[in-house]
Amino acid sequence: MIDRLLDRLPSALAHDGVALLEIGSDQGSAIAAHVADRLPGWTVRVEPDLAGWPRVAVIERGVAS
Repeated sequence: MIDRLLDRLPSALAHDGVALLEIGSDQGSAIAAHVADRLPGWTVRVEPDLAGWPRVAVIERGVAS
């Protein structure tokens, strides 16, 4: 399911847009791997929730994308 969403981001997201995806606390490294595979050159960082658990994946186009 996440791969289908990532595949749509290039056409659905404004060029200077940012995608915010809520993730499970154990999915931080997995989302980073999926973004690297599906969206080469894009950046992803995982932000913690108030308890310090990984919770939001922030995905942005790379400079050359």
